[in-house]
Amino acid sequence: MSFSVLIATYNRSNQLKKLFDSIIQSTLIPDEIIVVWAGRNVEDDFQLFNKSLNLKFIQSKYANQIYQKQIGIKQISLKSNYVVFLDDDVRVDQKCFQTVSEEFDQLNDDYRGIALNLQIPQHRYTKLELFLAKLFFLGNNLPGKVRKNGQANAYLHSETNIDIEWANGISAWRTESLSNYGFSDLSIGYSAYEDVIFSYKVSRSHKIKFLRQAKVYSDDNPVKRLSNSQFYYASLWRLFFVKTNKNFSKFLFFYSHLARSIEFVLKSTEQTRILNKIIYAIYVLSKLLRASMDIDYCKKQLFLVS
Repeated sequence: MSFSVLIATYNRSNQLKKLFDSIIQSTLIPDEIIVVWAGRNVEDDFQLFNKSLNLKFIQSKYANQIYQKQIGIKQISLKSNYVVFLDDDVRVDQKCFQTVSEEFDQLNDDYRGIALNLQIPQHRYTKLELFLAKLFFLGNNLPGKVRKNGQANAYLHSETNIDIEWANGISAWRTESLSNYGFSDLSIGYSAYEDVIFSYKVSRSHKIKFLRQAKVYSDDNPVKRLSNSQFYYASLWRLFFVKTNKNFSKFLFFYSHLARSIEFVLKSTEQTRILNKIIYAIYVLSKLLRASMDIDYCKKQLFLVS
């Protein structure tokens, strides 16, 4: 099978070099690697890699994950049977691509996506985190499923290959599925939940599989501390996801959002007093309540609506 790799990046040459080094060691080399970059031009940093890899660099006007992927998708070779999405700060296992290719060969056409096994540092949850997760329906006891509150349950801890309802950004997709990726309007701010929104839409009519053997490595923190802006946009994206899917519950969304607000106040990256964080969390809640009643208002917070 012919396949492409698509990477969106912003000023991260050092991380990209590690990723390319790992790809060169792969037992199966991609037919093309499309790098959509924003910020500083990184193309000159990778001249040596052109001898081993078919690299295509595309400039993006915006440092925006969704927009950059949409640009890259348009440049994918017509010969490619599937596309692997990778972040710029990961490294692929030597047999990762070969494993994915062999799996797609065996799967029927109803399977449109494969979620790769992202190996990240293990996070030990505190008793408070476990209590909040159970109380507010944020636990991961249903791997790969999406709850009525819009919570996308983790699946990386699954000990077997399973069918899932969503996949994160480290995943592979048959090219025919990518026509539904992204939005007609340019998204703004922190692009949270774009992978959930796309993959869940695919899973409504086709299947997605989590493949444990297809390993990708990352040193990233599995539990990210959010800034004020990131918390705001992450909350809005989740609400947008819930509001645009009829089988989800806005009531359950807001109920679970209380736990997320508590977590934000306790773990925010902002160097301010607890009281200021509480006030900001209340402000976000007020914006969410308004957005829940007016989809146009919600869209205006997330997109440059034309």
